[in-house]
Amino acid sequence: MRYRKKLAALAGMALAGCWLAVNAAPAAAAGPCGRGYEWVDSHRIPDHGPKAGSIEVYYNPDMERNCAIVQAQASGERQFMSVDIALAGAKKSADADFGMRKHRAGPVYVSSGAGPASI
Repeated sequence: MRYRKKLAALAGMALAGCWLAVNAAPAAAAGPCGRGYEWVDSHRIPDHGPKAGSIEVYYNPDMERNCAIVQAQASGERQFMSVDIALAGAKKSADADFGMRKHRAGPVYVSSGAGPASI
């Protein structure tokens, strides 16, 4: 009987230890588009010459949404930045962000059941 009580106590402590280890782990950090978005691609701005920044595309497979941001190469002085996003073939943007920024423009979002966007 004593053996069973010790075994039950050890099993209980092992389960409690597993629960603490799982629940004490830090939550996944949210990226610039929020939780659940995975990086897809980036492209330098402009294509040639000195790099001024980059555009980055992210995708959330659970929500089937694409997201884009424009990131300045060096933050500091405010400069005009803009980013917009649309489905291929659309006549107008689904979302846009623009204005004087120090660091980045966006995030902007578009729903897409077709999978991750490309730049």
